[in-house]
Amino acid sequence: MSPIHKIGLLLYPNADLLDFTGPLEVFSHALHNHNPDNPDRIFSTTTLARAQSIPVGKDSLTVTADVVLSNTSEEAISQLLARLDFDILMVPGAPPAVVTGVIEEAEGVEKRVVRAFVGLDGGRGQGRGQGGRARERILFSVCTGAVVLGAAGVLGGMRVTTHYGRWGGWMISVGIKKGGRWKWWRGRGSWMGGCYSMEGVMVVVR
Repeated sequence: MSPIHKIGLLLYPNADLLDFTGPLEVFSHALHNHNPDNPDRIFSTTTLARAQSIPVGKDSLTVTADVVLSNTSEEAISQLLARLDFDILMVPGAPPAVVTGVIEEAEGVEKRVVRAFVGLDGGRGQGRGQGGRARERILFSVCTGAVVLGAAGVLGGMRVTTHYGRWGGWMISVGIKKGGRWKWWRGRGSWMGGCYSMEGVMVVVR
């Protein structure tokens, strides 16, 4: 059976619609067999959110979450993610006012999920997968989703980028520094693209 890489899509109220539907459209077309009529998909997706129904895209659409994060203790979330065993955790961006609300919530479940994912075996390029090979997991943020990662405290020692028009004190406060807009930065266990979200998707697919 062809391997399937599991994506966990972390949604929060009024996350940007294109930030997650765009990447998921590309992932849905990544196939092992190149047969769209009988697809053997490379990726599967599970949505996670703090409520069963989650409004996104400035309240233009309501998404029904596959997994509801009802118990938000660090231990419970870590156990949940260990069971779900995602290869990729995707965190979309949102307008500044929305992201500010997410990062300023002291006990925010989204930040807890990010920290728990990074704490899994292989979350920082460690651990072992099938056949004893080194297990790697990918923490994949889109646009201002990088600010959520910064607020969760998982970007220490890394260079990252985000939407070029969104620089300000709230980004600096979570440890994100402005860099070259058109550069690629690659490091152990991380990648960043400074141009379009689509670049990030292509790196994951490759």
